[in-house]
Amino acid sequence: MSSALADNDVPPVVLNPVAHPRLWGPWSTIGWTIIALLLTMLAQTVVQVMFVVTRVRDTARIDVSDLATNGSLLAAATLFSAPPVLGLIYLLIAVRRYPVWKYLALRWPAGKQIALSCAGLLGFVFLSDALSYLLGRPIAPEVMVTAYQTSIRPLLLIALLIGAPLVEEVIMRGFLFQGIASSRWGVGTAVFVSSIMWALLHVQYDRVGIATIFLMGVYLGVVRHLTASLPLTMLLHSVANLVATVQILVVVNVYP
Repeated sequence: MSSALADNDVPPVVLNPVAHPRLWGPWSTIGWTIIALLLTMLAQTVVQVMFVVTRVRDTARIDVSDLATNGSLLAAATLFSAPPVLGLIYLLIAVRRYPVWKYLALRWPAGKQIALSCAGLLGFVFLSDALSYLLGRPIAPEVMVTAYQTSIRPLLLIALLIGAPLVEEVIMRGFLFQGIASSRWGVGTAVFVSSIMWALLHVQYDRVGIATIFLMGVYLGVVRHLTASLPLTMLLHSVANLVATVQILVVVNVYP
């Protein structure tokens, strides 16, 4: 009897307890997303400062409009900001002791999902371009045509087809989407918030262009939810940028 009581009085010994993996909450997720975007802006500002210093040194003058339209500068800024931002997202997930592949839905989708999603995207692009035509708007925004004309082409293509889709999707449809969708706020709020924040990254376009980006964000968010695949939204983002690049090539070479 006394032995049994003694055994019951002794608390169990737990060696090296490991915290249970947890997602960031919705407000924390939004806050960290804003910090990630500010870090992106800071890294891009560093590139812009280097550009200004080099231009002044070589030509003794600088045109401020170059900062917003120079294609090589935009491409370099996009690629330069990728490592620190992706590193921050990785650290935020690692702190929560959550598998990165699961947090960011890094799984390759089925072939049927890829085909249907790409078809839907191309349908969206067609309707968007048709609306632009009816409204008398250029199919290829002037700011992007200028960026193409003032760029080192391979550098710009790498930024448009790889850099931007990778970074923006990891932030928006990866980290931000997961933190909100897995909370009480739900998938609908995750789609809406990620689309709004993504659209606000594209203030270089007019109001119709920003609205189009928002609607494309909604489409990508729905695809992200239905397929549970971030690489698929990266692919769709890259395809959309490829279509836009082809349109720019037509404008520059066919209708100069």
